Amino acid sequence: MTKILYILLISFSINAFADGERHESKEADEDSYGSMCPEEKYGHNVIIVDTTGPLTDAQYTYMMNMVFDERLLQSIPPYDRISVLNMTGIDAQASETDFIFSKCRPRSGNKESTHELDAATFFGAPKAVLQKQTRIFNKRLSDSLKSLRYEEIDGEKTDKRMGEYTQLIEQLKELSRLPNLMFDDSYEYRNLVIVSDLIQYSKRLNLYPSCRNNKQCITWNDFKNKSENKLWIRGIMPKFGKDKPNVKIVYLNSKNDPMLNIGLLEFWDGYFSDLGIEFEYEFETSEFK
Repeated sequence: MTKILYILLISFSINAFADGERHESKEADEDSYGSMCPEEKYGHNVIIVDTTGPLTDAQYTYMMNMVFDERLLQSIPPYDRISVLNMTGIDAQASETDFIFSKCRPRSGNKESTHELDAATFFGAPKAVLQKQTRIFNKRLSDSLKSLRYEEIDGEKTDKRMGEYTQLIEQLKELSRLPNLMFDDSYEYRNLVIVSDLIQYSKRLNLYPSCRNNKQCITWNDFKNKSENKLWIRGIMPKFGKDKPNVKIVYLNSKNDPMLNIGLLEFWDGYFSDLGIEFEYEFETSEFK
């Protein structure tokens, strides 16, 4: 079962949002050990990485280049929160309830930045302090991302185990309702990036049989209209509030079973349409069939 869902920050139009009325925060600029966030809430950018199937070297490199490249991170406005959620699927866990990383992008001190707030000012934190904060932020993010590839067992680093389930629908429900994940509409805007082969595998919905055996995935409408699913769907659909998040899917097609690709994007298009969300997507052109 190879399911790789990364909800990440690729050249997604996270950077399409202007800085707006943002002001320097001395507390945030000097917060080396906490969240690095000001009191005000601006944007929240969530990256879900589904590692229910271990990432290959090529996939990990692709993810790092397309999502976590420093230039892409710096295109996000200062003081936006960036959070990474690792969905493992191990031990039949339906969803993760905490981030492996969650901090606000610090001001860089770079006066050439497209974001005016990045530049050091006479009365604010010195350029050297802002540059140090950026190095700390990048190092902690980098350290956190290592867990997407490896895990420690008895103090030894080893390749990640295969997850038992890929419960993306359940994870999105938890993202919308758990207070500690902070993905509510108290933020000015929210961005969600999903990188995955999109193959939901749970006790309620297993896309493998229909996608592989029928050579065409079941549609979202056909699934939701089955009488035995209606009550479950009513409870499992996330409630993101009035201002819906922007969603981008980075689709990694199944390399082991090309037949699993057929109809998957259409399935998720139906799902997100019911949420009132029109998602963007990209896919691996070298592998897509």
